[in-house]
Amino acid sequence: MSRKTTTLGEMLFVQNKGLVTRLRPSTKVKQGAEETYKNVLLDIGVHALYEPLDLYYGKLKGQRNSYCPDFLLPHNYINGKPVILEPHAGYLLDMDYLKKIDIVRETYGLYIVVSSGFGNFRPDNQRVEDVMNHGSIFVDELWLSNYRDLDLDLRWNITRLLKESEVRSESALPDLLKMSDMLRISIDNNGNGK
Repeated sequence: MSRKTTTLGEMLFVQNKGLVTRLRPSTKVKQGAEETYKNVLLDIGVHALYEPLDLYYGKLKGQRNSYCPDFLLPHNYINGKPVILEPHAGYLLDMDYLKKIDIVRETYGLYIVVSSGFGNFRPDNQRVEDVMNHGSIFVDELWLSNYRDLDLDLRWNITRLLKESEVRSESALPDLLKMSDMLRISIDNNGNGK
């Protein structure tokens, strides 16, 4: 059975229900940390896309696994890798999540920054201690902030990251979409994405 060739525009529409647009003040986000990120990125003036695509990376219990990055900076590269910014609620951040991010990072050749606020944790929380001591093994950068200082910390960290990045005229999005589509087909056919 032959598969219909899908154009990039169709992939954008199918994967993201036609919602891939540049980050704007009116862009709706899901959580408070994402709102803070959105506002900082807009204030700084960097081109960013919110939840631009699903990145497929394997199969578990008969279901395709995918990861939808929160913010893609499609023209910014560090060490030749497109930059993803991933705010994450502190109470949900754990080593399993970071290991998933690592698989995606290695599969797609991404530079992934995970940030989280830890203002609501007790210091004896083992999960938080594990993340703080070992989390940076699985991501390119791990930014941990007190919720009170999140806006200021993000401005400083994102400004530093942009200074370190290479800006390219071509967007990383088309290549990521093609790779994700190929992996999705492979996963559906073979079960493991290889």
